[in-house]
Formats: sequence, structure tokens, C-alpha cells
Amino acid sequence: MATTVFLKRDELGHLVPTDEGTKEWLAGLPKGEAVKGIMTRPRNAKFHRKLFACAGLIASNMDGNINARQIVAGYQAFAGLGDTFKGRHGEVFVPKSIAFDAMSQDSFDELYKGFVEWVCSNVIPGLSARDLDAEVEQKLRDFQ
Repeated sequence: MATTVFLKRDELGHLVPTDEGTKEWLAGLPKGEAVKGIMTRPRNAKFHRKLFACAGLIASNMDGNINARQIVAGYQAFAGLGDTFKGRHGEVFVPKSIAFDAMSQDSFDELYKGFVEWVCSNVIPGLSARDLDAEVEQKLRDFQ
């Protein structure tokens, strides 16, 4: 049976449990028993909010009726982060999911970095990543 466990690396480099459930699960393993797992870093909700705050800020400064989700999808189309198939009226692009269960933190970090580069190079040329980050952080503080 599959079990989700949460571990962190301690100062000695050992993986140790971060919660009681994981601690209990590990305590129930017989000594010397091997386990197999696929390790991923859990997603950080702050960065997910930051992506959509950034996209919302951009959308609010654009002409037309566009929202944050559409801005993110536009980047995904630009970067090829999705699937394309032929529909009845031509090609259709479907962005890959960036939901917490569909994307690791490492993949999300790459997506966010690429998104910022895309904004600063293609959407608002001349805007620095530092200035964009400062505006987004201010927007996030305003909503707390």
C-alpha cells in the first residue's frame, strides 16, 4: 500500500520525518527493511499565489478583457508547456495543469522563472525582474 511521507534533511544530512504521521509510519517499519519511493519537493502555496498575483497585475494593466489565468496560459503556449491537437477548426492548444498534484515544486520553479523572463522580455520589454518582483510582493502584502 502506498503511503505519503514527509521528510526533511537534518544538519547531519539524514532524512527525518517532519510530521507525526510520517514518524509513526517509519517507526512501524521493521529494522533493515527497504522501502521504495519517488521523492519530490511538495509545492509551496506562496509561490503559486505569487504566480497568479504577478499574472493578475499584468492583466490589470492590459487593454481588453483578460485575466490572470489567461496570462499564465499565454505563457504556457509561448513556452510550449502543453499539448496541441487538431480540432475541427484548426489546432487547439491545451496548457498542462499546474495544480499542486500535477506539478512538482522543482517544475513549478522552472515555470515561474520562465514566466518572469517572458514577461520582462516579451510582454513588458524593459521591465526588470527585480522591479516586477517588488510590485508583486507589494500586491501580496496589500491582500494580507
